[in-house]
Amino acid sequence: MDQFQSQGFITWIVKLTLKLVTLCIGIVTAQDDFGGDDAGADMDLESMMGGDSGAPADKEVEVEVEPKSFTEESILALQQLGLIIGVAFMVGFLFMVMVGIEKVWDKLGAKYQEV
Repeated sequence: MDQFQSQGFITWIVKLTLKLVTLCIGIVTAQDDFGGDDAGADMDLESMMGGDSGAPADKEVEVEVEPKSFTEESILALQQLGLIIGVAFMVGFLFMVMVGIEKVWDKLGAKYQEV
């Protein structure tokens, strides 16, 4: 009787895994259009690189950039540091989740071996 229950559990795990894999494949293929819609086919390489914009070649356009104050630069640097630290915490959290999943998997394997 226990063997039938363990086979049912294994079947359930296999079905769940197949459903998750199918879902992941569906999401990935839905994100990619496989280049079917020629978006940008009317642009040549110079146009995409920002080369010839139709302006006369001898006329140079000058753009004035306002220098930022020390406070503005410090705030931007702190925002960038916050982003880097946030990513580091996210990676650490995901690593701990993986370790937890591995421990649960080992416990399930031990339970299965007992049966």
